[in-house]
Amino acid sequence: MPQVFGSIHNNTWDVPLESFVPTAKNGWIAQILFIISTCATKASILLFYRRMTKGTYNARWRYAIWAVLAFTFAFFAAVLVAYCFICQPLDAYWKSYSFTYDEPFTCINGNVLSQLVGALSILSDLYATLLPWCMLWKYKLDVPRKQRTALNTIFGLSLVVAGCAGGRLYYLYRMNHSYDTSWNGFYFFV
Repeated sequence: MPQVFGSIHNNTWDVPLESFVPTAKNGWIAQILFIISTCATKASILLFYRRMTKGTYNARWRYAIWAVLAFTFAFFAAVLVAYCFICQPLDAYWKSYSFTYDEPFTCINGNVLSQLVGALSILSDLYATLLPWCMLWKYKLDVPRKQRTALNTIFGLSLVVAGCAGGRLYYLYRMNHSYDTSWNGFYFFV
């Protein structure tokens, strides 16, 4: 395992050649795990909103929650399919980092895909954060001032998630536009 994780935060020219393929495979797996975990978390939060407000809101809010749930599931499915078909054959995605790999393959631009996924993830983070905030403001629920302040604080802290996603997108861009990806990739994984 050290060869897989040992190349991150080293300059590319200091990384042993035998680490290129396992590190690229690790990167692909990390992208899959990222999309699974973020979409599952967003779906869980949105389903909680639906359950929490059942019977206290009109059809517009119900449709808004279902729309963002549909977007989240469609986003998950589309990104998962895109990453599974990023190269034909798939193992060329990581094996092509070996200088001895000479099989024919075609790949889509993974840099564009990962940055698009990052931008859409920020958008869905914002939507999932702003939806309950709007519901709280719209309905002026009979909630004591302390609880309203606590809810607003929690919703405000949810914006930190979108901020972290923005930071992730920045470091992803930096990593994708650098010749020293193993060095810049460290900040992406932090």
